[in-house]
Amino acid sequence: MQLRRDFLLSVGVLVACNILLAFVAIGLLTRMSPAFERILRENVYSNEAAINMLALLAEPTRISTAEERQQRFASALQRAKSNITEAEEVGPLERLEQQYSDALAGDTSAVVVVVQALKDLTAINWRAMVSTEQEAQRLGTAGAWAAMFIAVFSFVISSLIIRRLERQVLNPLVELHDVLESIHAGNRHRRCRVIEAPEEIRRVLSSINSLLDRYLNDSERASSRSVPAHATIERSALMQILEQQTEAMVLIDEHGALVVANNRALDVLGSQAGERVRQLLGRLPFEPIHDASVEPTALKGGAGWLCVLHG
Repeated sequence: MQLRRDFLLSVGVLVACNILLAFVAIGLLTRMSPAFERILRENVYSNEAAINMLALLAEPTRISTAEERQQRFASALQRAKSNITEAEEVGPLERLEQQYSDALAGDTSAVVVVVQALKDLTAINWRAMVSTEQEAQRLGTAGAWAAMFIAVFSFVISSLIIRRLERQVLNPLVELHDVLESIHAGNRHRRCRVIEAPEEIRRVLSSINSLLDRYLNDSERASSRSVPAHATIERSALMQILEQQTEAMVLIDEHGALVVANNRALDVLGSQAGERVRQLLGRLPFEPIHDASVEPTALKGGAGWLCVLHG
């Protein structure tokens, strides 16, 4: 069925847009996570080693022996050497390896060289951390814009799908409702229009038209058999007289039921204000009507009212 296929296709497109948006968000987080992990694994690890080496230079000699400090410094230096991530780190590490023994032994010039090398090593890793953080921010910004684009695309697609469903499903239902309301109001000639809709909907509207034609024709034939001939002639004459009037006019019986109406009156009864006008006409037998929409004139003998409708 075309309608079923179109509906499933529309829902499928919406689901696909949402899945795409979810994958964009997952991809963004997946790309950002290694960037932060690299900061911790590469740069923070080297800076911790540099801080440990700097602390050993300032450690009082009474806390540990010179041999213990040498071993601990060498261990921290080895950690930094095993975690080289930037080419600039090689120079400071070489100076550290050459001078750290003399610096721990108290050589002032060696201490100056070692401290400067540690500062250079730390600065290199800090710059690398900032660069990696900026890369993560760029990824976040790109991901945010990508998610924004997918969200806007999903909104546009959703709007188009809603308009399509409105045109193919809601509008035919509104048309069917209007036709039935017009029939109920007395407009026996109103039928469903051929509108843009799937084939299944058009067949339904066509079937409704056929049923209305059959029902109303049967009803007219039954009425003509049960109504005397002179009454039929009188009704036809009354209809012709009302149709010649320039105003919308209806005839209401003593019970408030609509007896006959010209085409102008049917247009009023089928309009947006028609429901309120029908309610006013139904109240005529029970109370006076003080409303500009209905101008009633009582028939002689209390047989009903001839009303002019102003909509």
